[in-house]
Amino acid sequence: MSLTTLWKLMRNSFIRDMEFRINYFILIFATVITFFMELAVFAQIYEGREQVGDLPKTAALGFIILGSLIRSCTSLWQVIFEFVEQIRDGSFRTYLLQPIHFPSYFFAQVTGPKFLTWTLSILGVLALKMSPRFDALLAPAHLPYFLPALALSLMVNWQIYLTLVYAGFWTEEATFMLVAFNLGVGIFSGSILPLSWLPETLQRVLHYSPLPLLGDFPIKAGLGLLSGPEFSRYLVQAVVWMGALAFVNAALWRAGTKRFEAFGG
Repeated sequence: MSLTTLWKLMRNSFIRDMEFRINYFILIFATVITFFMELAVFAQIYEGREQVGDLPKTAALGFIILGSLIRSCTSLWQVIFEFVEQIRDGSFRTYLLQPIHFPSYFFAQVTGPKFLTWTLSILGVLALKMSPRFDALLAPAHLPYFLPALALSLMVNWQIYLTLVYAGFWTEEATFMLVAFNLGVGIFSGSILPLSWLPETLQRVLHYSPLPLLGDFPIKAGLGLLSGPEFSRYLVQAVVWMGALAFVNAALWRAGTKRFEAFGG
């Protein structure tokens, strides 16, 4: 699939979603409410303290902003459910009969509607950086670390969602798995609360999983809280998980489509 075709798919997906503008109002409202709730919680926790766990007070506000930004950019609900439902009702066969590279098509469909969200998030961050209280938020020195961390985070997140969509070939519970992932990713990725605040046993379980790559990695990179070795470890971990998930997804696609055709999908 050419870049021109990919861009047109993303643009058309954005235009289609903009027909239902209420979705964006709800998204913006939910993001703003979440931000102010977190701000209130952090204000109480940090009262009279300079540091909690490994998060200094000066980085607290930046953590809330980056966490809200990343969650709003990576949360994919509507399109994912549509694809799972199409597997159930058989209309997914469209992608088998036409010369469509489904992973590229899937990527375009889920990222297209995010254009407005990303634009508003970037404008919000730029506006907040005008305040001295947000000095630690995406300082120029941190951008060379934050941008690749965010890109890898988005790609790992996309591969996980693709795996969950392909699970729809085998189980009726794929929708439940998607809901569970969307609800749990904020806490277990470290984008709502720092991972260091979780029980140590749980931290060890999550340490080498892909979940910290979706929140903890880009947030800490954007706030300058990662040492060189920590950044390198996350970088390698992200590349390994992305490659592993891509390999698994290729196998799931081949086996799933054969099974789908065999049952007359």
